[in-house]
Amino acid sequence: MGSQTPTSNDRSRTYWTPTMERYFIDLMLDHMHRGNRTGHTFNKQAWTDMLTVFNAKFSSQYDKDVLKSRYTSLWKQFNDIKNLLGQSGFSWDESRQMLVADDYVWDAYLKVHPDARPYKTKAVLNFNDLCLIYGYTSADGRYSRSSHDVDVEDDIQGVNLADGIGSLAPSSSERLRTDWNPDMDRYFIELMLNQQESGNKR
Repeated sequence: MGSQTPTSNDRSRTYWTPTMERYFIDLMLDHMHRGNRTGHTFNKQAWTDMLTVFNAKFSSQYDKDVLKSRYTSLWKQFNDIKNLLGQSGFSWDESRQMLVADDYVWDAYLKVHPDARPYKTKAVLNFNDLCLIYGYTSADGRYSRSSHDVDVEDDIQGVNLADGIGSLAPSSSERLRTDWNPDMDRYFIELMLNQQESGNKR
């Protein structure tokens, strides 16, 4: 009986380095832009492709469950932060890549939600990309429903968005070769935030 449990335990104990997580996020963004997303997850072929490339990159032999488990935990992280940002007194510090609030705001919130404590001191390095990956499956910025409450209209908007992004670049292989640096990311994020503040996000 005990011999059946190590596989799931081993999967949950997979140690994700920041490099592995960043690479996985880049893979998800690429497949999202290619339109390989169905509903709130990726299609079967996308998972297979991501796993093959991921294992080749890190000389590992993970199975799809390892990536899917990370996908779910990143989604939870995204939702946790999104929900906190929906609370009065919380804001996002772009330079430190973390949630910030006055101590009295944190204290009051943590009394009711003690499981949010790690976010008081934890930097979330890829939050802006998580917004791109998980954001369209959620509410329109009012944070009123869970990302699990996906409806068809959200899916269609997400696919159209992905197609629109894809059509800007000549080919998927050229998109893969784009060398983004932190300055480019920061500038692009500022552009998106400006557009959102101007009310140009559906």
